[in-house]
Amino acid sequence: PFNGVYAPSINGQGCQSTLATQIETASAGLSTLPSCQTSLGQTTALGQGIPIPVPQALNSPSLSLPDNVALNFRTSYVEQFNLLLQKQFGQNVVTIGYVGSVGRHLPVVINDINVPNPLTAPASLRGPDGRFDTRPTATILPGLGGVGEYESIGSSSYHSLQTSFQRRYHNGLTVSANYTYSHSIDDATTLSYEGQEGFGNADPFAIHQFETGNSDLDLRHRFVGTVTYELPFGKGKALMGNASNFVDKLVSGWQISGITTIQTGQPFSVLYTAPGSITGAVSGRA
Repeated sequence: PFNGVYAPSINGQGCQSTLATQIETASAGLSTLPSCQTSLGQTTALGQGIPIPVPQALNSPSLSLPDNVALNFRTSYVEQFNLLLQKQFGQNVVTIGYVGSVGRHLPVVINDINVPNPLTAPASLRGPDGRFDTRPTATILPGLGGVGEYESIGSSSYHSLQTSFQRRYHNGLTVSANYTYSHSIDDATTLSYEGQEGFGNADPFAIHQFETGNSDLDLRHRFVGTVTYELPFGKGKALMGNASNFVDKLVSGWQISGITTIQTGQPFSVLYTAPGSITGAVSGRA
C-alpha cells in the first residue's frame, strides 16, 4: 500500500509524448499509443528535457499501484519427506523409494486486484454486455486504476519415484545408474519470471483453480548413469605385473570413466506478441 506510479492517459487509454508518437509514426508508419496532451507536462522535443513529476495523491487521476505487498504477507516454507528401501546383493546395492515435498505460502504476483470478483460481485456491476466493468473502488477513488499486489497464497507439490543401482568398487569397476519419475505442480512461478509465462491472472480471486499446472522445473523422466573402470596396468595387476618401477609409475593408476544423462524436456509457454493497443490482445499462456 506504500507504492504508486502515475501515468497520464487520454480517455482511459495510455499515452506518450508527442515526440515519441512522431518517431514511431515515422519509423513504423503507425504509433502504438496516442500523443498525450501537452498540458499534462509532456515534452514535445528532446531539448526541453524531462518534466518534473507532479506529486500525486490517492485522488489523482489515472493512478495505479503496481507493486503493493499484502499486509498479511507470510514467510514461505517447504516440507520434505521420503521413504526409501535399500538391499545389498554382494557388491551391488539397489534402492527404491518415494521422495516428495510441498511448498506453502509461496509469493504470487497478482496483476490487478482492483476488479470485481466474478463470483460475488452484484449484478448491478455488470455492463450492457454482461461484463463486469466497474472497479470496487470506483465510487471512493474514481481515478484509481490497476492495483498489483504481492501475496503469499501460492503452493507447490513434488512427488517422485526414485530408483538407483550401484555396483561398488570390485575388480576395478564401479557402476551407478539412477532413474527418477516425478511430477512437480504449482500455481506460482518464481518472482524473477513475473510476466514471462504469460501476462496476468485469469482470475485474481481464484489463483489455485486457474493457475495450477506443471512447474517450470518439472522433469517427468530423468536417467543418469556413470561408470568408472580402473585399467589393469601396473605392478600387481593382471597386465604388466613385472614391469620396471619407471614403467609401473607411468602406466599405473589410470581410469576410464563416463557419464550419461537423459531426461525429458521442461514445460514451456507458447507466447504470441500481438500489439495490445491495436487488437486489445496481450501475450498469452497456452
